[in-house]
Amino acid sequence: MSAPAILVQDALLLSGATPTTFGMDDVLIGLPFQVWVLLGGSVVQQVFEETAKSITGHRQATMIDNWHLYFAYTLAWALPWSALLAWRLRVAAGRRDVVVGLVAAVLLGNAVAGARWPWWGS
Repeated sequence: MSAPAILVQDALLLSGATPTTFGMDDVLIGLPFQVWVLLGGSVVQQVFEETAKSITGHRQATMIDNWHLYFAYTLAWALPWSALLAWRLRVAAGRRDVVVGLVAAVLLGNAVAGARWPWWGS
């Protein structure tokens, strides 16, 4: 679900629409991070910003300082959704399922909402 958000974030970074402008080389280097950072999206970003410094003692201005905490939050966010999707797809394989569509919309919306967050540092 983070692929469309990655495209949005890359377009913003390459076009100069964010405080930080990256070149294509930097965007390609950041791709592995973007996959899981944007999977966590806005929900994980908000929780992370509120708790990172008090839990790890590191400044929370950059996710890289506290990647392990951000990754744990992302797992806590994504695993229940993934389990629900797997169960629904197993039960109703090959049929349209409203729940699957709603979960996909929530995950996509959350990822796109997090595309402006400067995970690389501020």
